[in-house]
Amino acid sequence: MEIGLFKFTYGEEMIAEYEDRGEHFYVQNTGTLIPNENMSWNLVTWMPYTNIKNGFLIPKEMVWFVTPICEDMISYYENWKQSAKKLYEDEQKSNKKTL
Repeated sequence: MEIGLFKFTYGEEMIAEYEDRGEHFYVQNTGTLIPNENMSWNLVTWMPYTNIKNGFLIPKEMVWFVTPICEDMISYYENWKQSAKKLYEDEQKSNKKTL
């Protein structure tokens, strides 16, 4: 899978691993950038209130363009993805203990 920045026709942006599947892009590990108080950016889960952790299809007509991201952002994204995965696994373990 490739990593790219998606710019949607309605203006939103998303960073994700993706695969071209004809009329759709299959995406997973989706994130978006939000500004922070230090005049820089934080990467956060895109649509965290959904169950898209396992990936999903985006129709190409919703995408204005997809572009590669720079090496620094790839490193930041990979670190973020590892941290998010660990948090999710820890949350799952915690939920099992409370049942």
